[in-house]
Amino acid sequence: RVAFAVSKSFAFGLQATSGRNDDQGPTEQGGPSKTIMQQGDASSMTSQIVPSSAHDARPDYSIIVPFYNEERYIESCIGTLLNQTMPRDFYEILFIDNGSTDRSAEIVRAYPEISLLHEERPGAYCARNLGIATARGAILIFIDADCVAAPDWLEQLAASIEKNNADFVIGRRISAATEDAWLHAIEQREDIRMDIVFNRSPSAYWYGMTANMAIRKELFERFGRFSELPRGGDSEFVARCAAEKADLVAAYCREAVVTHLEIATFFQYCRRMAAYGNSRRLLWKQSFPGHRSLPISLEWSISRAAAKQTGNVSLKLPLLYLATVLVGISYWFGSCGYGAIRFNLQNPEATLRHKNL
Repeated sequence: RVAFAVSKSFAFGLQATSGRNDDQGPTEQGGPSKTIMQQGDASSMTSQIVPSSAHDARPDYSIIVPFYNEERYIESCIGTLLNQTMPRDFYEILFIDNGSTDRSAEIVRAYPEISLLHEERPGAYCARNLGIATARGAILIFIDADCVAAPDWLEQLAASIEKNNADFVIGRRISAATEDAWLHAIEQREDIRMDIVFNRSPSAYWYGMTANMAIRKELFERFGRFSELPRGGDSEFVARCAAEKADLVAAYCREAVVTHLEIATFFQYCRRMAAYGNSRRLLWKQSFPGHRSLPISLEWSISRAAAKQTGNVSLKLPLLYLATVLVGISYWFGSCGYGAIRFNLQNPEATLRHKNL
């Protein structure tokens, strides 16, 4: 706890004795403002709701989670966020209901430690923007409601953003599958690829990933919030910041792990890549004209490196090459408008609330 106190004062300039006035974040839109106070050590804390005025310091971190009809996964997500290794009074948790018709909001409401907001305009980026407007932390942390975080996830993101003096940090995302060799192989490859993109490449190659991402709030204050696109608002925001801030710093932290519960097979992964390809076809060229993709030769080199990392190159390399081709075909298939969600910008309601967004 002492280490965290030193870190929060030194890295982010937050001084508990500054006598500032805290914004009062609502626990539920339209409801009374409350703040979470924690007592005891990290292993035996008990939550206590007290008026916001009694809290003498803002949280350093705000976790923002949009959701729409996620009753199957949302309680698992909540459980991992409430049980981080970082002390609870150092972060707040905001869940934003985007018009759910199932029990998702009811499940969140059962946890008084969590602030529940409501955004009726359809779209995950509309919901995230409400979270950004409400958040009190200096660092905003994004995760999806169908993901669960490793116990030290928040601590790892915080350490990475401080160590690298980064404006934003991308964490690692893995699937819930344990026996799918195809999916495991492509995840190993993706880990190496993200390290190259964010730790060794210029900003033209960067993108966003709000399933596991930490961003300094000052960026939103300087460059505006997410564009409320059907998909890719995070990448558009990164591109916008990079265009305006020449010294923008990004980092990839493979130790900050979230598990995507909805993706359990290689087929589901390919289907998601098809959706990404479809969004690129309709939106990417308009929103990110300066964005670049890694050369094909480097993509193949990444596959070979992943095979070496996992051992038995003679067996793993053909598997990775084939998996890379299948993922690429899925992405291309979607970019041609086949087998993926067709965005209807004239009628965004159906598009924006589609489960696969």
